[in-house]
Amino acid sequence: MELHPLMIRAAALVGAIYGAFLVIFFLGFVVGRRGPDWARIFSISFIVIILIAVLALPPLALTIFVAVLAFLGVREIWYASGFKNVAYVHPVFYAFTAIVSVLIPFLLQFRPSWFHPFAILVLAGLFSIPVFLRDVHLAFDRIARSMACIILSILFSHLVLLRALPAGLALCVTVIFLTNLADTSGYFFGKLLRGRRKMIEAVSPGKTLAGCLSSIPATLLLSLLFRWQLFPSVPVWYVLLMALVINAGAQIGDLIFSVFKRDVGIKDYSQLIPGHGGILDRFDSLVATAPLVYCFVTILPWPVAA
Repeated sequence: MELHPLMIRAAALVGAIYGAFLVIFFLGFVVGRRGPDWARIFSISFIVIILIAVLALPPLALTIFVAVLAFLGVREIWYASGFKNVAYVHPVFYAFTAIVSVLIPFLLQFRPSWFHPFAILVLAGLFSIPVFLRDVHLAFDRIARSMACIILSILFSHLVLLRALPAGLALCVTVIFLTNLADTSGYFFGKLLRGRRKMIEAVSPGKTLAGCLSSIPATLLLSLLFRWQLFPSVPVWYVLLMALVINAGAQIGDLIFSVFKRDVGIKDYSQLIPGHGGILDRFDSLVATAPLVYCFVTILPWPVAA
């Protein structure tokens, strides 16, 4: 299979940026006289390779990837709910939620016009489950958790909607990697500047105001690199504005999922990704940035065709 020229440029750019971050992190560990977090480094390297491979394949690969993310996200939310109250995890609610969440990305790729009637049927079925089971104990709490999982799948599935746009490949590459780099730059500069003032300590104890603010110019600068390699004819103002949307979404997504973790009293959603935690620990920001960017390019259409 011949690789899309855009993906060759994207892979080179992303590899160079992450390579630079890894070198700087490694030097920081050496200066600090402590060993590097190899699990975290290998995990993020593997994730980057997987993401590039998924985007290089036909659009169906991204749909399958999003469906897997949705399923694992559902599993993590129900698993986390069990820490608060084991009665939350009812097998019928879990199965119903998982099936619906996995179907959503495929529906949005192949039959997007069916989504609204599908959503109505899902809501009707969800609220009917307690009646058929004759089980009203914690019913509305379970329904709320189910709806949260289904909304999670819908938000993730905006990557599928982005991929279907004329400039979809460039948009997906930018949203996925710039979102992750916004998080990485916030973490990096927060450590470098030794920020002590917490952004919202009760929600995210590790997130500093210095890291949050310094990630904004870093995201803007990185967005210009993406423009240079992937869509040079798009106006600079448009790319910078989109970068601000991505940075805001990355911050919002991280805080939302941190609130849920504090509510149920856990540090990570799972231990699936060594050094990072679970799917929702690693991809929480993408849940917000994908729909926000989709809305952005819908309101302000992409200036050029891919």
